[in-house]
Amino acid sequence: MINYNLRISTNIRLHPEFLKEPTKFARHHKVDLVDDVFRETDFENASDSKYPHSKEKIQKLKANIHLVRHGAIRLFAESEDEVDWVRSIELDPSLLRYSIKRHPLTPDDLLAALSVLRSQVAPLLANPLDARHVVPGLKTDGDSIAYWSRIESEIRIPGILLPCLHGLSHPGTGPADGTSKTRIQFGDRNDERVIQIESAKWEASGPSETETVQGIRLKLFLKDHALPTAFGQLGRTALVKNTKRLITFPLSSVAHVHRTVMARMEGSCLPIPDEWRNPEEGKPVTHAKAIALVSQLTPIPIEEIRAMDEELRHISSSTRKRLNNDVPKEAARLKPEPVTKLFTPELYAPQRAGMTPVATGEIDPLIAAAYGER
Repeated sequence: MINYNLRISTNIRLHPEFLKEPTKFARHHKVDLVDDVFRETDFENASDSKYPHSKEKIQKLKANIHLVRHGAIRLFAESEDEVDWVRSIELDPSLLRYSIKRHPLTPDDLLAALSVLRSQVAPLLANPLDARHVVPGLKTDGDSIAYWSRIESEIRIPGILLPCLHGLSHPGTGPADGTSKTRIQFGDRNDERVIQIESAKWEASGPSETETVQGIRLKLFLKDHALPTAFGQLGRTALVKNTKRLITFPLSSVAHVHRTVMARMEGSCLPIPDEWRNPEEGKPVTHAKAIALVSQLTPIPIEEIRAMDEELRHISSSTRKRLNNDVPKEAARLKPEPVTKLFTPELYAPQRAGMTPVATGEIDPLIAAAYGER
């Protein structure tokens, strides 16, 4: 099951009356503003803007505008020459549709979320015609303004823990370079392609009741130029200010791109044997299990590890006899596989259980035409 967060880059004027009295304006235009809007003052070098040789500071007013609920729709607004502009829009379809993060999503959820986004933002604009620049890909004539500038997608894999993954690297990022006890990261925040693998816990329906599941969460961050490269054959691209950008994509392409990128990952996965998790099978850690595990994680043969163990512990003949029996048995339970085998089609299959049905009237026809499955 894939989940995702999205960011749109755009450049559309806010109504001049909106930020004067945000709550009153939103209520009058039936916009679900979460709370009042507070501007922040930011000072930028004039040389970073349209005055390339100036050393002066320019004062800019910026604001975050949350619609429907916090984090569901966030507009980033900025003032320039006493005009307020929406520069970017962040959308969390799960929060918007189900009021919780990481809820399973269907293709119709994307269409419904984009439709709500457009209907909520349009009344706040100075020019009603600019509503076509809220969701990318709806303008068919002239230059495009809005485009997708970031797509964050993720899946969860139950039963696999972070220590089960070894020797990871990716041809698009190089080896993992941000490893901690709870996260493995490829690339950094300045890169256009970043992969994160995190330890995770979540609630899932068991045979009789809800139970806590342990596993990992695999996140893929794609932004800017990486998006048309990854989605170009599946969605639609266009030139925005002479730069190739991603304009539209079907929801199925998010899972396809995530799996395609992850399938290039190199390294191995060594799952914890079920017998090692079962307390009825004995202690979770024994010398036999440790020897078997070290032989898998290093190039040292079992015979050499056994010899070092005997030299260090001066084991008795009975212990040696027990290890002769237990070490091969524990070694046989360890079955390392290429990490790519984790990314099965079933892992990415959409779920329908527990979904809120989307009525036909909830979906904007223009959005259905641009983002429906082809």
